Amino acid sequence: MTLALAVLAMASGMAQQNPTADEQLLIYELNRARQNPHRYASENGLGSMLNGIAASPPLALNPYLVASSRGHAQEMATNDYFGHQSAVTNKWPNEMARDAGYSLTASYPNNQNNIESLAAGYSTFQIALRALLEDAGTSPPGHRYQLLATGPGSAFWLAQREIGAGHASDGTSTYVNYYSIHTAFVNSGDLFLTGVVYADANANLRYDLGEGIGGVTVSIGGTNTTTNSQGGWSIPVTNGSYAVTASGGGFSGPATANVTVSGSNIEVDFISGTAAGEVAFANQPGGPAGGGGPAGDSGGGGWCGLCGLEGLLALGLLRFRRTA
Repeated sequence: MTLALAVLAMASGMAQQNPTADEQLLIYELNRARQNPHRYASENGLGSMLNGIAASPPLALNPYLVASSRGHAQEMATNDYFGHQSAVTNKWPNEMARDAGYSLTASYPNNQNNIESLAAGYSTFQIALRALLEDAGTSPPGHRYQLLATGPGSAFWLAQREIGAGHASDGTSTYVNYYSIHTAFVNSGDLFLTGVVYADANANLRYDLGEGIGGVTVSIGGTNTTTNSQGGWSIPVTNGSYAVTASGGGFSGPATANVTVSGSNIEVDFISGTAAGEVAFANQPGGPAGGGGPAGDSGGGGWCGLCGLEGLLALGLLRFRRTA
């Protein structure tokens, strides 16, 4: 497949896109991993690899970042290339996010990648996530640093409070399945309540593929939003206490959760038929992880010298495997 025969325009023109089922599940699973890295490692056969990594706040779903990440994944699949810089437009992920309508912080130049991890060749997004967090053969583990907001430059990654995830497939391309994760921020003080609303069909107290309920109203005081088709939602907030309610649509409720926002995003998930919402994954095995910043956070001063293209490529913010 040649670029001349398969040019695909990136998502543009303020084009918000809702996540597919596997993209929404990826965001949920990553937020579970951020809330309790040790539990994620135990569940996914990573042993003690993530021991010592402290909890970090959840990332809030942003439809513009879904558009930019999916647009890049689709472009790679259609044009059979794998890399942060577009082989079609020569653009880098920072500019891709802006082209999709995301008002990315001005501190991230267009000709750099400060927001993206890539994977290709894995059969599912969840397997790709495991590989990115494992970062086998990558030193230092740049994907893990970004996605879990950890490492010597954790302050840099903790500033990123929103996420989009994109998956695309093309059976004629080298790796068939291509995945992109974009994490970013607009303003340093932005805060969000975020989560999923779902029907827990297998009664495991977790959001699983296809369980999301769309069209549910999530409200905090006079501010409302409606869940996307996969049950995802986000609402911008300021510091303070809130009663968060889910109701309507196909949701058996209402359900409510009380939260206090103090400098960080908070995840609130709702199970249809359960009157109390789940705050910060409190009902998950192992319970809530401890608070505080990630281990090794020294303010990120040394990291800022690596925030540009050279540093991110040195940290290897892409991952792939060859398919059989």
